[in-house]
Amino acid sequence: MTSSIPDPPPFYTRYTDANLKLLEKIKNYKGNKKEALNEFKDELPQDFDITELEPPQPIAEGSYNVFGLTWQVVSVNATLDENIPRLYPEGDFDRQTELKKLNKRLCRKFIALLGSLSAEPFDESKPTAISKDLQDTFMNIKQLLNEYRPHQVDDFFLILLLKVLVNRLTRLGSITGTRCSQLKDLLSMVKHKWSTTDQLKMTMPDNSQLGQFLSTRQQNPPSTSYNLSPATSSHMLQLIDTLQLQSKYDAS
Repeated sequence: MTSSIPDPPPFYTRYTDANLKLLEKIKNYKGNKKEALNEFKDELPQDFDITELEPPQPIAEGSYNVFGLTWQVVSVNATLDENIPRLYPEGDFDRQTELKKLNKRLCRKFIALLGSLSAEPFDESKPTAISKDLQDTFMNIKQLLNEYRPHQVDDFFLILLLKVLVNRLTRLGSITGTRCSQLKDLLSMVKHKWSTTDQLKMTMPDNSQLGQFLSTRQQNPPSTSYNLSPATSSHMLQLIDTLQLQSKYDAS
C-alpha cells in the first residue's frame, strides 16, 4: 500500500536546532564566508555543507516544476494551441453570446457522435472528425472561461476591500456618535453650572481710584474663583448652545 502524499526528502533531518544555530553564527560572522567556516570548522557537520541549509532565492523568471507539471513564474493568460482553431471572434465581442453558441455547437456534435457510435464501434486509434470537433469546442469554451478569471479575482478583492472599508467607517461612526453624546452631556453640565453661578461685574478702576483699589485689595484679598460679567456669561451660554447643536448635527 502506497501513500498518496510523498515522503519528505531525506535531507530534512539536517535541519536540527544545533545546525540552524551554527548557520546563524556563520551568517552573523563579521568576516567573509571562508573565514566564518574556518572559525567554526570543529562544529561543522562532515556529511554535507552547512550553507546548503540556507533557502534558495525565489525564482524571478522562467518556469518551475511541481508534481510533474510545469508552471510559469510570471503568470500569463492561457492561449489556444496552434492546432486548435479559434471558434469565436477576436477583439471586442459579447462573451456570453459566444459561450451560448459554443454550448449549442457542443450539443450538436455530441448528438452526431452518438449517431456515429450507433452505426459503428468507436476506434480510439482512428479519431474521427466529430471527436476532434468536440475537443476543439471544449478547448474554446475553456479558453473563454479562463479569460474571466482575472476579472473574477479583481472583483473578489475589490468587494473584500470595500467590505473592510465599510466596517472601518462603521466603527468610526459608532465611536464618533459616542463621543458626540459624551460631549453633549458635558456641555449640558457646563451650561447648568454656568447659569447657576453668581454673575457679578468685574470692573477695573480708573487711574484716580487705583491707589484706593490696591489698598482695598490688600485688606480684602480676592478668593481663588472669579465671576464674569453678565454679558460675558450670556455670550458663553450662547456658545455652549451652538456647540450642542453642532454636536447633534455631527452625530446624525
